[in-house]
Amino acid sequence: DLPDLKQYCQSYNLYNVKFWGQISHKDVLKIISSSQCVVVPSVCGETFSLAAVEAMACGTSVIASSLGGVVELINKSQGGVTVDADEPGAFVETIYELAKHPERIEQMGSAGRRYVKEKLTGTIITAKLISIYQELIDEKRASRLDA
Repeated sequence: DLPDLKQYCQSYNLYNVKFWGQISHKDVLKIISSSQCVVVPSVCGETFSLAAVEAMACGTSVIASSLGGVVELINKSQGGVTVDADEPGAFVETIYELAKHPERIEQMGSAGRRYVKEKLTGTIITAKLISIYQELIDEKRASRLDA
C-alpha cells in the first residue's frame, strides 16, 4: 500500500522515487518520455503490454518480465531487455547496469520507437486485421462452395 511504499523509500533514502498519484494520460506520456527507461514487472504473462508499447512509442527503453507477449515484442523491436520475473533482484541489476551505459539506453529507445512506427501504428494494425478477416471470409466462402 502507498504509505508503506513511501515509508520504505524514506527508510532507504530513496529520495529520487516519485509517487505521482492519479494523473492524466497526457501527463503519463510526458513522464514516460522524460524517463530513461520504463520497468514493466508483470507476473501474469500478458498477451500484449500496452505499457511497454507506449514507452517504446515515446522512445523510452523498456525493462520487462520475461513472460508472455512482451518477450516477443522486446526481442523483435530491440527496444529493451527482459529479465526473469521470479528474480526481483534481476530488475535492480538490470537498471543498475543500464544506468552505467546511457548509450545503450538511447539505442534501445530509438529501436523501440522505430519498431512502433513501422509495425504498430493504428493504420498498420487495422490493415492487418482487415487482411485476417478477409482471409477468414474467403476460407468460409470456399468451404461453402466445396460442400
